[in-house]
Amino acid sequence: MKANMIAKISIFIALIVVSGFISFPIGLPVPIVVQNMMVMAVGFFLGKKYGVLTLFIFLLGVALGLPFLSGGRGGLANMIGPSSGYLLGWLCAPFFIGYLLEKVRTLTFRSLFTIFFIAGVLLVNLFGAISIAYLTPDSKLTLLDGLKATAVFIPIDTVKAALLTLICLPLSNFREVG
Repeated sequence: MKANMIAKISIFIALIVVSGFISFPIGLPVPIVVQNMMVMAVGFFLGKKYGVLTLFIFLLGVALGLPFLSGGRGGLANMIGPSSGYLLGWLCAPFFIGYLLEKVRTLTFRSLFTIFFIAGVLLVNLFGAISIAYLTPDSKLTLLDGLKATAVFIPIDTVKAALLTLICLPLSNFREVG
């Protein structure tokens, strides 16, 4: 791996960590965060291969106890608790964003927003719904309950996907392809 790619991965890990300081608790086990916007950006700028590697390194840091998540959280408990599905979704999102970007011939607002919405909003929230439903302690929640709980995130995540689209489109020459 080239030094400039190591630098890019490091910068994006730092951006994900720093964006964790911007969160809004809403009474669920998972707050509204800006970190998922950075996860989508990783998929856009680093592509599927290096995007997944970036999130793997980030999540390894979380598992080792580094305070990388919103509110300064870290540790294995986050990897197996109610928010773990979101973290798995974060690992998958850059792959699907990078993959779908490879299939787009012309990058437009509509095409990029759709990619961010499918892979960065719907996919991540689906994984989150599963973990909220089945990993919330002492609960008898169903998948439908988990989907209802995560529905609150869809509108704000859609806004984040639109904002990120506006930011990324003019910077598309800086993407890693492949």
